Amino acid sequence: MPEYQTQRGLSVWAESLDALAAIERFEVNMLGLTPQLVDIFTEAKQFPETPLIQAYAALGMLYAQAAPQVEEAKPFLVQARRCLYGASAREILFVESIEHFQLSEYNAALEKLEALTIDHPRDLVAAKVSEFLYYCFGQHYCGERFLWHMMRLREANGDHPGFLSMLSFAFELSARYEEARAAAERSLEQDPSQPWSHHTLAHVLIRTGKIEEGVREMERFAPFWKNSLRGIHAHNAWHQALFYLEETDWAANDRVLRQDIWGLSPGDVGEQIDAIALLWRMDMAGQSADDVWAEVAAKCAPHAGECLIPFLEGHYAYTLARTGQSDAVEFAIARARERAAQDDYEAREIWLPVGADFVEACGHWGRGDAARAVSLIEPIATLLPRVGGSDAQDDLFRLAHFNALAESGRKAEALAFYDLIAPAKARTPLDGLMLAKCN
Repeated sequence: MPEYQTQRGLSVWAESLDALAAIERFEVNMLGLTPQLVDIFTEAKQFPETPLIQAYAALGMLYAQAAPQVEEAKPFLVQARRCLYGASAREILFVESIEHFQLSEYNAALEKLEALTIDHPRDLVAAKVSEFLYYCFGQHYCGERFLWHMMRLREANGDHPGFLSMLSFAFELSARYEEARAAAERSLEQDPSQPWSHHTLAHVLIRTGKIEEGVREMERFAPFWKNSLRGIHAHNAWHQALFYLEETDWAANDRVLRQDIWGLSPGDVGEQIDAIALLWRMDMAGQSADDVWAEVAAKCAPHAGECLIPFLEGHYAYTLARTGQSDAVEFAIARARERAAQDDYEAREIWLPVGADFVEACGHWGRGDAARAVSLIEPIATLLPRVGGSDAQDDLFRLAHFNALAESGRKAEALAFYDLIAPAKARTPLDGLMLAKCN
């Protein structure tokens, strides 16, 4: 089987020029977050002897963030390993990293990808997978590590819009907001449809208090998302809804929830998590949507107890508690405790020090047991970025802790905590609504 060179100068072990083209399309679709990304599953059948295509198909399963798909990734990885006999060191290292990913060995996967891009800085698929693994480990927690990785790749990738979108997000997670915005805008100069750069700008604008501008920009970008991969459509719409929440524009918030976030692909974990994250904030703002809660709970219940990352498990625990499914909540908490007791890196670094208590606290938040939730979160409040997710996503848990402090009658402490967690910005109508709980 011949060795080819991609347009980015990377050697690949592929069956044919058609297989090479499939590899290059995957990079374009992954960096652009296009719906055509799912074509990799058809191409995996078409090119069974090309290891990267098999590894990319496994990756597509792992991005689903659900235990059944994690299992379905295995045959692709078995096939990828069978085909590595003539592959380059880069391809071997990439397959090994995805094997670690499939086993939920996120740090080992990251270390291999970080090593891979030292010698092959133009491998933007490896960089993009790293970005997702930082999310699994806590993107805010890994912010400096993420930025260090992207800065190493900067010279080799110039003004590639997909790379700039990653670089911009790494800047944002490290609170370098001006540089984040500049990188995102450079990306959009070349590709106005780049949804990950829209995503960075959503983060920057809300964290710097530019709410009115955020509303305008997200409304300008929103038409692009309908032609993007469903996951980024739902997630960017969630960011859009956060701006409406800040303004307490309940009608606009409800419209985005029902038209863009929830109900288009309700079986997708990403859609479920974005819906939960918005519904939970709505609960705290006194704007509940019980009909949507019931639908979301029915779809996410099968995933409770999977314990892929605490971030997901916490959302499930809150949802099940919120909808009165006590047995399912207890099962999720017990599984989190079991995960924390295992002897692996992720158990020792994430589940034991913060993950298990966090999941239990989410169950108590959902039940309305504020005092118990506070007692669990107080010792780990500074560790919350380690449960997974981004800074904006983890703000939900900080807000929930504030809410529980206020409901527990600890209003002075709640006020002090709010001052710590609220971005340095002018108070919004939502801030006023939250702070009124301390009167």
